[in-house]
Amino acid sequence: MGYNTDFDGTLYFTKSLFDDEIRHLNSILGEDIRDHPEWGIGKQDFCWIALQFNSEFTGLVWDGSEKTYAMENQIKVIIELMQRVMPDFGLEGTLLAQGADISDRFTIHVKDNKITLRPDSLFYDGKEIICPHCHKSLL
Repeated sequence: MGYNTDFDGTLYFTKSLFDDEIRHLNSILGEDIRDHPEWGIGKQDFCWIALQFNSEFTGLVWDGSEKTYAMENQIKVIIELMQRVMPDFGLEGTLLAQGADISDRFTIHVKDNKITLRPDSLFYDGKEIICPHCHKSLL
């Protein structure tokens, strides 16, 4: 068991990728970082890169892996590794995250390769919110 978070959305490439750049990025996606000391990224709070190409190959989406952790750090690693071979590599977009607890919602927003995490307050109006499933207060 363990805690699970689902992600929805796309991080789009800021420039089109050539075939060799797609191949290089593909060699990073889905990999266990512990198997790649040559990347020189040091110890991280995650192991797997849980992103994959979207169907149009215009960006990255979550690959559906269970127990995906530290997605913002995974994005940082991808940007860092890709900029080593493609200095103008960039990502832009938003991933919506929903944890196992209904109150565990946040967004990861990427613009100009800067990553911002924001709690999701879409439905919050200052009133107490009761979860319809577990009947606990979400505040």
